[in-house]
Amino acid sequence: MASNTESQRDLKRRVLSMVDRHGGLDKWLFTREVMIDDSSSSHSHPILTLGANGESTRSDMGLLSVFLHEQMHWHVSQNHVGLKLALEDVRRMYPKVKVGREEGGARNEESTYLHLLVCFLEFEALSELVGKKEALNLIVAKPYYRWIYGAVVSDYVALKGVVDERHLSLGAH
Repeated sequence: MASNTESQRDLKRRVLSMVDRHGGLDKWLFTREVMIDDSSSSHSHPILTLGANGESTRSDMGLLSVFLHEQMHWHVSQNHVGLKLALEDVRRMYPKVKVGREEGGARNEESTYLHLLVCFLEFEALSELVGKKEALNLIVAKPYYRWIYGAVVSDYVALKGVVDERHLSLGAH
């Protein structure tokens, strides 16, 4: 915890409970170093950080989704060759992507391409843990990355092909 506030202690309890409830989440853990911080939004690097005051971590399902999302960043970053090839593939699939929160994309073009893979993997992990219907309901209701999550749903088969071919699938862990 960044400063051991009550909200950080509460989120830590919830994270530990979530990990316990889902049997350890070992298949989806690519870093075990996690920081909980009131003054930061959730992000993956250099230390996986969960924002204790973030709207996306208020519900248990939201927390699970954010935690898995940030773990998927670690997963793809650990396979440099596969990630490079997969990014080339998604660039060919989507020559033009949405950029910026208002457009439903990430902060820039490169981040949007990366998030097509990360959000796909997040959806795969959620589907396995809580069922595809529940995972779908969660991702389509998110107020951010709307275009990206929409592409994950509409182009699921094509993105799965890229992830599998480039050895980024969760089974490759």
